[in-house]
Amino acid sequence: MRGLRDQWHARFGGIFGVYLLAVTIGDCADLHTEQFNGGQHGWFNFGAGMNLSAVSNTLRGRFSAQGGLSFPETDSFAATNTSSSGAFVGDYPAAGGLLIGFSFLADDVLPSSLFLRWHSGGHTFIHGLSSSLANTGSWHAFRVSLRSREEGVWMGGVESQFQTGLHNVGWVDVRVTRNGAMEQDYFIDDFFIDELPKVTAIAVDGDGNGRLEISALRTNTQYDIQRSGTLNAEWTNAASVAATNRTILWDFSVSTQNANSSYRLQMSSTTLLP
Repeated sequence: MRGLRDQWHARFGGIFGVYLLAVTIGDCADLHTEQFNGGQHGWFNFGAGMNLSAVSNTLRGRFSAQGGLSFPETDSFAATNTSSSGAFVGDYPAAGGLLIGFSFLADDVLPSSLFLRWHSGGHTFIHGLSSSLANTGSWHAFRVSLRSREEGVWMGGVESQFQTGLHNVGWVDVRVTRNGAMEQDYFIDDFFIDELPKVTAIAVDGDGNGRLEISALRTNTQYDIQRSGTLNAEWTNAASVAATNRTILWDFSVSTQNANSSYRLQMSSTTLLP
């Protein structure tokens, strides 16, 4: 799914051309991960029906049981300028924030719908996540690109409004709709804005043995390194790597078969590694 990609491209030929992000650190939004250690840190419900509380360094949203027939309820885990010290509002590009995401667990039943949203200047941009939920009782990792409206599969507004809005984000939320009348708990954790993964070093010796240093990865996440003859051709897996650290080294061999190949990095699963 395109919206779940942490992506870079590198093309190997006679000369290495690597498509990197130029990052400038600003003083509005911050590159930050909210882990809810010791409390809600200013997050609140933005709707009706869900009670929020900090539980075991996560943020839990609970829909109470409904008596009789069930009826729809939708609520949000929301952050504004008073949440997480204002880390998730303001100018994302100035801080280098081109990736947004969080971890989610449905404890009892999968929600009827799940959306990630952000708002700026009268426009709300929405990314649907319901189809990526596999099961209850497991943490799912979501990472969505902010580089463009198309790349992140965002609904709402147009590209120019998307790009302008990123410079003045007013709020973000995780929007959940309950499923049935039973009591149901949903949890979020590790909500973040971050850089996109990038190649920070390349080395190739005279025998065609190479090494890439890839940085700004999200830890406890499985990635696929994919290869293609051109950027528009079919992509095939060249390797799978588990990011236990923010930076990994990947060794490869340049041959006549792959000398003019393009490579990209993609998160291979929404399920977090143990």
